[in-house]
Amino acid sequence: MNIDFQFRKGGWFRLNEEEWEAIKNNETKYDGYFYYALSTTKTFCRPSCASRTPDPKHVTSEF
Repeated sequence: MNIDFQFRKGGWFRLNEEEWEAIKNNETKYDGYFYYALSTTKTFCRPSCASRTPDPKHVTSEF
């Protein structure tokens, strides 16, 4: 299941289910593997970010 875009070395890619679960569960083992951007706050986050789980429609590559 593709959720939205996220940044990895080399460019923006769609999040897969495993990566979305990493965001929802604040998985530290995925830090450095990918980052995601939030259109509402215009910030980049690591999967282990302790903030509330973002709405998937706000996880985007566009600012």
